[in-house]
Amino acid sequence: MKRVDGWQWVLGFLLIAGIIFLFNPSFSSEIRLSAPNSPIYQDKMITTKTIGDLWDFDQNSYNTELSKKSFFEKEYQGKYANWEGMVRSVSTDLKLELDLRRYSYQPLIVSIQMNPSEYDKLKDLISGQSVKFQARILSYSLNGGTLQINMEDGTIIQ
Repeated sequence: MKRVDGWQWVLGFLLIAGIIFLFNPSFSSEIRLSAPNSPIYQDKMITTKTIGDLWDFDQNSYNTELSKKSFFEKEYQGKYANWEGMVRSVSTDLKLELDLRRYSYQPLIVSIQMNPSEYDKLKDLISGQSVKFQARILSYSLNGGTLQINMEDGTIIQ
């Protein structure tokens, strides 16, 4: 049996650790998805944060406003989210408003500027209907205990 030197152990360990890091999505809060034939993903940066992760923005959170802003910019802003909500309204300028309260312990409203190509899907939506969507996260605000997330480039996922 051949003896393994110390440097070979280190090299082997680094190789294995690198492979585990690359193939384990839990080491990162974002995933780049690419599906060339899918209009939904098209190489967009997708956040793995769920609706339930938004508790950090609750008015009762111990996080400071600066901490919340920094966290939002790092984990959400500019990234796409695949979430689900209940239809509140659809305006003629293709703005979809959803209530995500069912999926979060605090009042949570999402306002999405939808893509014009979604018109046929939007016109058939009714208040209270559950909808899965993908959209790019722009900003958030907390007004009277209700968290509002503003999004754009929205598509409905069937």
